[in-house]
Amino acid sequence: MVNICQELTAGIKEKKLTVALEPEAASLFCRHLPVERSGNETSLGKLKAGQRYLVLDAGGGTIDITVHEVLQSMDVKELFKASGGAWGGTKVDEAFKGFINDIAGFDAMGDLKRKHLDDFIDLFRRFENKKRSISPDKDSKTVIPLPLSLCSLIENRQGRALCDIIKNTSYASSDPMYTTNPGCTRVGKLSVPLSGSGLDRWASVRFIFGGTEIDVEATEESTGKVHNLNIDFLV
Repeated sequence: MVNICQELTAGIKEKKLTVALEPEAASLFCRHLPVERSGNETSLGKLKAGQRYLVLDAGGGTIDITVHEVLQSMDVKELFKASGGAWGGTKVDEAFKGFINDIAGFDAMGDLKRKHLDDFIDLFRRFENKKRSISPDKDSKTVIPLPLSLCSLIENRQGRALCDIIKNTSYASSDPMYTTNPGCTRVGKLSVPLSGSGLDRWASVRFIFGGTEIDVEATEESTGKVHNLNIDFLV
């Protein structure tokens, strides 16, 4: 049905049209794109029969991951079905809106969009540029100026300036020292029973960061017994 409709509306012959999932189309397209690897130019199109590769399609709403294999005919075979989740760039935008609304105490971003659409669009244009410039090797602060209209909306609704409102939120403390300080959120708990008695009992703790998970490993120094906790932020 899709093929017939495309042929009638776009003039594409049915035998010339193939409907494919996004990761499959990206895989076929990227095989003809030159990429740099270890300083030498190569091409994914040079993959030989039997070789396998992973395709990560990072889109706006979702991220899809699949694994393909090159066949003897140089066609592509899907080894694993595309899987992923709603981790795309638009989710970052939604988190930014939630961040502003959380500080304001109401749907300030919704009000801004309804009453000052130009400022709303300009704010997210600046946010998009900042978002694309962030990388793991950068540790500098990111500054995003807020439009005056947004600050006025919040002040008129709450009766206080935005800077004063922030002081009473968890975002006021940017460098908490203790877990009870504002800005800290409990994500898990690990209890380590210590052998013996007295104050001279110790446990060493290390955190292993990887992807969307944190592995916590606590070792009782007197016995060498290890206790583990896994924190998965996608669960």
